[in-house]
Amino acid sequence: MTVPSLVLSRGLLERCAGSVSEFSSTVLRCVVIPAMVILGALTQSSAWAGGSKTTGTLLVFAADSVTGKPVPGVDVTVRRPGWYVNDTHREPEWFAFTDSTGWARLGEIPVGTYEASLCQNTYDRRKFGVAIRQHAVDTLSVKLFYLGPPSDGRRCETRYQIPSKVRARKP
Repeated sequence: MTVPSLVLSRGLLERCAGSVSEFSSTVLRCVVIPAMVILGALTQSSAWAGGSKTTGTLLVFAADSVTGKPVPGVDVTVRRPGWYVNDTHREPEWFAFTDSTGWARLGEIPVGTYEASLCQNTYDRRKFGVAIRQHAVDTLSVKLFYLGPPSDGRRCETRYQIPSKVRARKP
């Protein structure tokens, strides 16, 4: 289950801590607005988290456009149109990497319209509009165009996936 997190900027907290000259603007800036942001995040998180079982699944298959062979390691990201992040706002996103067979599975995505982005450093980035339906498994099959290694170092975001079950070794 994915729940959006709330990020408050350090600058906002420092401005609030030092603001005592104008009481009404301090209350508005340091209490009312952050409270509205938190309430909005809590309201949206229950809908985004699929609390009412209104979720679906997206299966993605990525293949080379010339050879038709599966492309492993493609970063598949699903976001709402107009997605953005800043100091006080964060929206949910779902991502997975294609496995050695070229398949990726993104589950528990709330019903709605999204933008799916596929990126792998040696292939051209592709974006598609996708609709997630309730209790459905939708499939997206994509042909990626090989471009070779990028001249500037990378084409895609760098993402690290930490296994959910990490076991400590006994000494």
